Amino acid sequence: VRAWGLNNFGQCTIPWDLGECTAIAGGYRHTIALQTYGTVRAWGNNTSSQCTIPADLGLCSAIACGGDHTIALQSAGTVRAWGNNTSSQCTIPADLGLCSAIAGGFTHSIALQVSGTVRVWGNNSYGQCTTPTELEVCVAIAGGYEHTIALQTSGLVRAWGNNSYGQCTIPTNLGFCSAIAGGLNHTIALQTSGTVRAWGQNDYGQCTIAAD
Repeated sequence: VRAWGLNNFGQCTIPWDLGECTAIAGGYRHTIALQTYGTVRAWGNNTSSQCTIPADLGLCSAIACGGDHTIALQSAGTVRAWGNNTSSQCTIPADLGLCSAIAGGFTHSIALQVSGTVRVWGNNSYGQCTTPTELEVCVAIAGGYEHTIALQTSGLVRAWGNNSYGQCTIPTNLGFCSAIAGGLNHTIALQTSGTVRAWGQNDYGQCTIAAD
């Protein structure tokens, strides 16, 4: 693992004993890594204990970050979360069941159940935790600052929550996609053709795809 950029909380200072990893994630001011044998490591800002790994966490298969909280998918399919819980983003729904994927928004958490159903909990001030009733079975999920994104099995992208910059308004010509991601106030999708598309806040050119 390598990291660079703002390092005011040591979020870019890799632990000397980290070793090889298979997945990484970044929060507001902390960093998470999944070691090759399934152990989760975290470093950086720990004011909300987002870097304090639960002693009983065990082996995991996936990790995700919120703003000041951390989410892990245990190898058995159970979701765990810790850190800032002011919006109950770390309080796992009792009926969540087994999941296949996880994602984080700034103050909300997202999980994809093995059935393909999307579940969201935490801050719902913009409806980011209110899953659309007509949402189909999904294969991927992602979170932005205050919005949620899902990729349906059909290849169509859906997004809901804060839409002040049009980050939840799917381009009419987007077509089928194979991957999704969320930024602060923008959304990114990889079309099945291999073309990248982005929409939402573009004050730094984050939605202007480089020509080369």
